[in-house]
Amino acid sequence: MPWHYMAARYHIQAMLPELPSVWNSPGKSALGMEERDQDIRSRPLFANHLGVDAAIHLHTNADASPETRGIRVFHHVKSPESKHFADLALCYMKESLSSNAFYANFPILSHASRENHAENRLADMPSIIAELGFHTNKDDANAIQSDSFQVLTMRGLEKA
Repeated sequence: MPWHYMAARYHIQAMLPELPSVWNSPGKSALGMEERDQDIRSRPLFANHLGVDAAIHLHTNADASPETRGIRVFHHVKSPESKHFADLALCYMKESLSSNAFYANFPILSHASRENHAENRLADMPSIIAELGFHTNKDDANAIQSDSFQVLTMRGLEKA
């Protein structure tokens, strides 16, 4: 399994070996996906441990079609605070990217998506997953690697 699937889990384990409930959490996983799912669960559990006010999980996305592209944000289905946070994140990333002529038309969904992802479901605070583009799309992949795109999207998330 690629290293990036388990980076958070093992980093947290090295920092907090005395808290296996954070980095070695039980849960339902498909066969062979236990480590990946523990890694996903470790992120909100660590945020809960720290007592943070909000959590943003930064991802890139993939799709079978190389034409699929754009920014998407996900929130938990039962968290109105997370939905509000997610909608603000989309709004302010659009505002920030629009300030740069090169990214002014970068595709951004207008509304956040309701999903039951563990990163948000297990969080005790407003929590969103920000998918900053599709690494399977050439234009998105170039943007994701651009310093100016990174600064602009993070500026929007910071404002949210």
